[in-house]
Amino acid sequence: MSISKEPVYAPQETILSQIGSVKLVVKSEADAESIVLLKNAVYGTSGIRYQQTGQDQKLNQLSNPFFFHLYISDILQGFYCLDHRLVTYPFSSMNAFYGRYFAIHESAQGKGYGRFLKTSAVNYITETIHAPYLLYSFIEEKNTRSLSLSNQTNFASVAQLKTFVFRSLNPKADVRLKRASSAELPKIKSFLATYYADYGLVNFDKIGYQGNYFTLTVGEQVVGGVQANPVTWNFLQMPHWTGWFLMNILPRIPYLKKLFQPDYSFLALEGIYLATGQEGLFPILIESILAFFNLNSALFEVDCQDKRLTAMLARMGLLSGYQADVTTHAMVKACGLSANQLAQLQVSPVYCSSFDFT
Repeated sequence: MSISKEPVYAPQETILSQIGSVKLVVKSEADAESIVLLKNAVYGTSGIRYQQTGQDQKLNQLSNPFFFHLYISDILQGFYCLDHRLVTYPFSSMNAFYGRYFAIHESAQGKGYGRFLKTSAVNYITETIHAPYLLYSFIEEKNTRSLSLSNQTNFASVAQLKTFVFRSLNPKADVRLKRASSAELPKIKSFLATYYADYGLVNFDKIGYQGNYFTLTVGEQVVGGVQANPVTWNFLQMPHWTGWFLMNILPRIPYLKKLFQPDYSFLALEGIYLATGQEGLFPILIESILAFFNLNSALFEVDCQDKRLTAMLARMGLLSGYQADVTTHAMVKACGLSANQLAQLQVSPVYCSSFDFT
């Protein structure tokens, strides 16, 4: 089967539905009001609940966004983005649409607007874009509302991911650390393409974002590398007594408070690369970048099928480990793929971009 790689662009502005005071519009640019809506959005139905930051910076850095705006009496009450990009699987590359920035104003929640917004957005892509293509998103298992809505719109989980957190109280920089220049990025993306040749949902659009791809070099050889994006999340709730301790006690303990604050700043990682035989450099690489940014923790998503990465994580130190009770699903809706390609979706470990999930 021929895989379509033709560029697909959002309309400047098209009204998709208007019923009474409720209007749904798709645009190529987001309303200014969307930033306020996104900054107030709380993620997580139960357990950990948090707010993301930095949406005003990232919104204009998306690859090719379709922004869906839900208005009630001409006031923005709902927002959703399907960002178009090419993703790679072992069988080929194809058009894909990544779902992000799903938000419903608090006053409009529980009234079916979220289901209407997401269903309409997915239907718009289905009705206007030529197959084959994928729609996908990463959704935490405890975010039951979003997961249920994805299932209702015929998305299916093709992979389960765990969140790994690397921590260092006093990170030290290695002299071999180097910030990659823009001229070096094509070569870096080339060896990343080889490194992730057996993975799915691979997209390197944000490798080099804000100049933050770092390498460890021995002579002229790159032996390790990673994209590291500084991020801040505002935590509102964490479950169990451990969550209460993290939210209320740990931030008051000198030295240890470096590990967590309710306004939690960390590095989000992607594009991890270690040359064969150099896997032991992974903690040195991350610790060096933490020292560069004067931070103490970094996190990244790990596919449970990813044997290469999981093997390296056993040597990351006592303070580091998987986030307990946090599972994220890679939810995919495949349109126009062959039976063999559909089977490949289930067996390929997935690449998760830190730019996407933060």
